Amino acid sequence: MGMNRCRAVVAVCLTLLSAIPPAWASPLRVRQFKGEIGRGVEATLTIHAPLATVYGVLADPKPSAEYLPYVVRVAIEKDLAGEQLIHYRARHFGLFDTEYWQGRRLEPPNRIAFWQHKGPFRRVEGQWSLRAVVDGTQATYRVQVDPGWPVPGPIQNLLLKQGLPALADAIRRRSESGGTWQKPDYKPS
Repeated sequence: MGMNRCRAVVAVCLTLLSAIPPAWASPLRVRQFKGEIGRGVEATLTIHAPLATVYGVLADPKPSAEYLPYVVRVAIEKDLAGEQLIHYRARHFGLFDTEYWQGRRLEPPNRIAFWQHKGPFRRVEGQWSLRAVVDGTQATYRVQVDPGWPVPGPIQNLLLKQGLPALADAIRRRSESGGTWQKPDYKPS
């Protein structure tokens, strides 16, 4: 076997191995649906941390830029009686930033509803719902989007699912670390 062919085989093997999740990773179960306002996606994972810890991570937006993929800045504009208005700046593919405002309603100990208050889409609605299970917390993320312009269904489905694995992994890592894990490229501003 020639050296180039050997390198190619090794590269393919490494690529395949990198696609296998580590033994500790919780599988992410994803399903798509057509909701009342548009297409949606629901993802469920098990996080090996108590429900109160997971809820605490999700309910506190202040440190979001430390661990959420794409998020580079967070400003809390309102936090009163279980209602929040959060201003996010997100960087996509390292190329461009978008800003959006998310309204949230905290329903402790197991639900956080959210919606786009202002941003690039006509309408976004979703929720995090949590329940205690034997080995930690089952977290379900559900979101539906009406982009406000024609987007072919398969493209919208792809875009809805694209960021889910990184989002779920970040929430899982942050919760399982007790709220200390940070994304590798995080730089405090």
